[in-house]
Amino acid sequence: LRKAVSIHRRLLGGEHPSVARSIEVLGMLCYFKGDIEEAADHFQEALEIRIRSLGDDHPETLANLNNLATIRFRDKDFVILWTGGYNTWTDVDTLFDGLMIAMKKNPRIRFVSTGGEIPEQDIKTYPRFLSKIRSSEFVDRFVMKGWIAGEDVPDHYLEADIGVNIDKDIYEVRLGSKNRILDWFRAGLCVLSSNVCELTEIMADAGAGYVFKPGDAGDLAGKIIFLAEHPGEAEATGKAGKKFGFREFGFSRTTASLQAWVGDPKASPDWGKERKIFFEKEKALANLEDIADWQNKMIEERDRKIAELEAIVKKGIAYKIYNYLKIGSRKLKPTKETKKA
Repeated sequence: LRKAVSIHRRLLGGEHPSVARSIEVLGMLCYFKGDIEEAADHFQEALEIRIRSLGDDHPETLANLNNLATIRFRDKDFVILWTGGYNTWTDVDTLFDGLMIAMKKNPRIRFVSTGGEIPEQDIKTYPRFLSKIRSSEFVDRFVMKGWIAGEDVPDHYLEADIGVNIDKDIYEVRLGSKNRILDWFRAGLCVLSSNVCELTEIMADAGAGYVFKPGDAGDLAGKIIFLAEHPGEAEATGKAGKKFGFREFGFSRTTASLQAWVGDPKASPDWGKERKIFFEKEKALANLEDIADWQNKMIEERDRKIAELEAIVKKGIAYKIYNYLKIGSRKLKPTKETKKA
């Protein structure tokens, strides 16, 4: 590659944008080999050529500048990455508290986030997280990029030291999985996640990533501090996670049972067997009757309120006042405790 750069210089001259691209590729190779200083030198040289040949506001120049900043950022800081939406089961309170504890302990820790609120699903969690960050003493250690182009997200995997996934311990998480973790596996990024779903259990058992107790900010902070102080552990775990992910979660492996069934299809084990209700018949019927009674009461209450509102609209002012007072007095009266079904 160095020879190719030299040939480019002779053919095109030292100020051609194509020469800058060749030098930048050489810098990327050094970066992935772990030679940060040489990589930074190559990116700097490519940047200077682009500024002179293309201008300082050209997209290639700006991208080059971003890559150079990324290398220097990674060289001195420990970068924690979040990618994706902040939905109702994203535990931003534990995430924020854990980061505050870790940042007080280690000034090198930074948090970078891509993604944000989810329109028509959750528009509160992300803004609340941003509000916490703005009022914190470490606001300058957060880089909140919001939603970015999908093709740009993988670049951030290479810039970070670990990826953090944090969920509440609820059924939506227990019964689901985490695509972002699989994405991080593919990129060789060390994973740190709350241990709630099946994927994180499998990952932890295989030693392919780190987990912490859901809702435990102290446990999260402890893992972050450990990884920040032992970057070699994070890097080694990222490599192990990559091998593990490709081995265990490829298409052939995850569909092995389905492929075996297609090759020799059979009916399910309970085919033709009698299906039994776990509750006794009398108890099941009693439960259904209680549910039906409760629903009928709700319907009656709804119909009564609708009738009252219709009467208020149709009658004169005196009758409207009377009905408003009647509704108000009923709301102020103490109600008997509703019998539980």
